[in-house]
Amino acid sequence: MTQVVNLVLHRLKDHLTTQMSTNISTSDKSRVEKVKIGRLQESPVVLGVYLAISAGDPQNPDLQDGILDVRANSPGWQTGFDMPTYEVGGDPDYPFLSNSMWWRRGVVAVGCFWMNEQLEEEAAYEQSYEVLGRLMRSVESCDVRGLKDSYGERAVKLFPFASKFFESGGPPQQYIFRGAVEWQCLTERTKP
Repeated sequence: MTQVVNLVLHRLKDHLTTQMSTNISTSDKSRVEKVKIGRLQESPVVLGVYLAISAGDPQNPDLQDGILDVRANSPGWQTGFDMPTYEVGGDPDYPFLSNSMWWRRGVVAVGCFWMNEQLEEEAAYEQSYEVLGRLMRSVESCDVRGLKDSYGERAVKLFPFASKFFESGGPPQQYIFRGAVEWQCLTERTKP
């Protein structure tokens, strides 16, 4: 048995590994040393740069999956058109009305621990934001089409929708940058 969120996590892990580690020269300081699903369980100082992918957000339990409702009068979704994305029963003339669409949400935690590199502050900023930029582009380019779980839910599109990133280490050459890119994946399930 499979579930769409787990399929998305594994696709994202494989894609980020390729884009941020495998395809990056080992001499590039912004190369990610570890990409994993779940929380990091080892020393980030040894790794240098890491990514930890989660469904939901271990730091923010309020980041939840939710049903998509793009009706024109729905708060926060001023799209200018009225298209119910779920309906009990459905209509044989409009089969899409018997579908439900969901936002499946999660985060990619990112850490840049520059202690072993002994970077000055400006260089640490430059390398850290290189990692963040590459991460955001890589999340957005992750193709989840074709993923379908055992329960009839299929992934449609994955993209980043928010990020947080900050400096938490300091001089003389102990700079640390940490944060997360929040992602959401649009999924669709045909109701039985």
